[in-house]
Amino acid sequence: MSTPEFKQRIGIYPSIEPEQFKESLAGKVALVTGSGRGIGKHIAYALAKSGASVTITGRTKNQVDETTEELSKSFPSVKVIGFIGDVCKRSDLERLVEEVTTKLGPIDILINNAGTNTFMPFHITDADEWWKQMEINVKAPIELTRIVLPSMQERNSGIIIFTSSRAAGADLPWASGYSCAKTAITRFGGVLQTELNTLQEVTFGF
Repeated sequence: MSTPEFKQRIGIYPSIEPEQFKESLAGKVALVTGSGRGIGKHIAYALAKSGASVTITGRTKNQVDETTEELSKSFPSVKVIGFIGDVCKRSDLERLVEEVTTKLGPIDILINNAGTNTFMPFHITDADEWWKQMEINVKAPIELTRIVLPSMQERNSGIIIFTSSRAAGADLPWASGYSCAKTAITRFGGVLQTELNTLQEVTFGF
């Protein structure tokens, strides 16, 4: 019996190829937290390519500035703004939403992507560091959602997405804080969607 041959796939699956969504989000306003680099940056890129106005956020100014400039040059017909702030500060979240609304309009798409992880055995993890993961990965997206949601409810329209992880459903060693946080935010999103399902056209994802 011959051994099956497996070929490595390099590239994007057709169903999520950004090109097919080009201009599909024209006129929409998107806010992506933690989008100065990494996953958040690529999400923002895909949204801009789809025609949405995008806000790039983060704590590191040069990353936010570089990504904002890069997207503005790549998609000149799309409005892209940058915001420097700390998602753990309620005042920064309120200022963020106010600035986005003033410069771009009401938020149609909220991507709660900002997050952190400390890979370390629980018994040697500093208590403040452990709880900081809960604050950034759980409290921050919940509080930002609390601020943005009322406007979406008024308009009976909106999309809210939380970046989760397989850590929400697996016992990953050295990631107790991260696993607890991702489990919590996943359950929060599910409960919130259930609460609003029969009343609102506000969509949640993970």
